[in-house]
Amino acid sequence: MFAAISLAVAGCSGSVPIPRERPLSAAEKQRLLDADQQTDLDELRAQYPGADPGRVAFKHFVHTRDWPSTMSTCMLAAGFRTSVETGGITYSDLPAQQQEPYALALYRCGREYPIDPMDSAPLSAAELRFLYGCVSGTLSKCLRTHGIAVPNPPSEQTFADAYPSTGGWDPYSSATDVSKAQWAKLVKECPPEPAGFRGS
Repeated sequence: MFAAISLAVAGCSGSVPIPRERPLSAAEKQRLLDADQQTDLDELRAQYPGADPGRVAFKHFVHTRDWPSTMSTCMLAAGFRTSVETGGITYSDLPAQQQEPYALALYRCGREYPIDPMDSAPLSAAELRFLYGCVSGTLSKCLRTHGIAVPNPPSEQTFADAYPSTGGWDPYSSATDVSKAQWAKLVKECPPEPAGFRGS
């Protein structure tokens, strides 16, 4: 199972300025945090209707770049050893009887250490335009030079319209049937996230 953050990939050079998101008020931050918590709880109970995570105490916000390692450390404290992957954490060979406890622990860790709403707030039009330029240009070209058959991207409007529900078009979805070593090389040479964008 892979627990991933919701952020479109984008490999860009430093030549393109990164749009800066607008500041959020305390009320806006709380609204986004409450919405994220409800979404996570709904997903947990959709999978395990009787799940009761109990009261979870907020500890502190984390930046997107720190989320995988923070979650992995928290999950280890809960008794689950995970591996940090690009954008998330993974586990393997989890016994059936441990799947619900794992899901509960994942929910609790996510609520104790949520991503800062400044990083997870809806993208502005300028940020969507920036990401589209990245995925349809620099990142797609980089992947093609490494032998990945990336199809033509959708239009910018289609990308923007789909982003809130799907995370937008992702050229990395074409990188199938690659070994772990090949994947590691791709991620290194075709960075999936532009440094400095939304906490990365």
